[in-house]
Amino acid sequence: MNRITDKTNNMKISFIHTADWQIGKQFSNIKGDIAAFLRESRFDVIKTLANLANQHKADAILVAGDVFDANEVSDTTIRKTLNTMKEYKGPWILLPGNHDPTLAQSVWTRMKDLPEKTENIILALNPEPILIANDKLHILPAPLKLRHEYRDLTEWYDGYQAPSPAFKVGLAHGSIEGFLPESAEVHNMISFQRTETAGLDYLALGDWHGQLKVSAKAWYAGTPEQDRFHDNEPGKALLVTLDKKETVPKVESLNTGKYQWHRTNFSLFEKNDIDVLDDYFKKFNPTENQVISLSLEGNLSLENRQQLEQFLDGWKAKFAMLEANDQNLKLSPSEEDLQDFHSIGFLSNILEKLLAIRDNNSHEQHPYAERAIQMLWQELQSNKKAN
Repeated sequence: MNRITDKTNNMKISFIHTADWQIGKQFSNIKGDIAAFLRESRFDVIKTLANLANQHKADAILVAGDVFDANEVSDTTIRKTLNTMKEYKGPWILLPGNHDPTLAQSVWTRMKDLPEKTENIILALNPEPILIANDKLHILPAPLKLRHEYRDLTEWYDGYQAPSPAFKVGLAHGSIEGFLPESAEVHNMISFQRTETAGLDYLALGDWHGQLKVSAKAWYAGTPEQDRFHDNEPGKALLVTLDKKETVPKVESLNTGKYQWHRTNFSLFEKNDIDVLDDYFKKFNPTENQVISLSLEGNLSLENRQQLEQFLDGWKAKFAMLEANDQNLKLSPSEEDLQDFHSIGFLSNILEKLLAIRDNNSHEQHPYAERAIQMLWQELQSNKKAN
């Protein structure tokens, strides 16, 4: 049994509930320099959590699994994580999740021997109670020993009796039975009734990367720093207050994340549609913290397509990342575009051939035809200006 004592004498307890830090995540699917900034932001958010715990005078910070993205993270990454946690002197309770299960050789076995691992950083590696706040808060961890467990690791909660008037809080990582959306990957099942069968005052959950209320006494905190294009309330943590005078905990959502991720689709057919897209982008603030995946469809004239390219280049320089997928955005030369090509006879013939290739999906040069037409038109415009 782990125990940290302090001078808490009243029967009101508060703590920060967070999860799914996934320190060391590489973001290999993200192109460019932004991946390095996204990796660094996962350290920065630990400082944010520490500052919030200090600001709210929280008795502890509970991390409900997936502290690290993998057990193979470097010792340097582990030590940097521990150093970042020093800004909060209270207890940090770290639970192994499916990304960092407590194997025979794991990130946890290495962490225990590092000089940066201080007494207030508690590794919840065994299913045994952790007592803090003068033994008034009993934390019941359910650490994963494997990536996918085939039994409910929270079952032992039911048989544990915390002495009155102590609070009893579960700390687990997995999927609540029958609760998460159908699209979710469901592993490491946890009974929906666990708070009732175990008489918990609160169940701190991890694994679902968005903030989600399961019941009045059970919540997913979500990841404190968004890491994917899901609109499910990420980039937050929870401030939980337990009071013996109240029948349910007070749960407050706290903003913690720096980067906001957005995935959107736009149809473009004329210049006005580009203006609408511009107005949409202007709503994001601060622009340097936005990670945007944009899918485009429709038809644009060559002139409007060039305007779109210039427009996107400008916004790419403002956003943290702007990835534009234009595979379904087709060129539809206007009468003015065609007149430009007809002014030089052989270019008109080239355009007709390129358009035919563009419309023939089986042609080996099909993927490059649209870009070739665009480049040809741009060169034509440059020559017109030069003359």
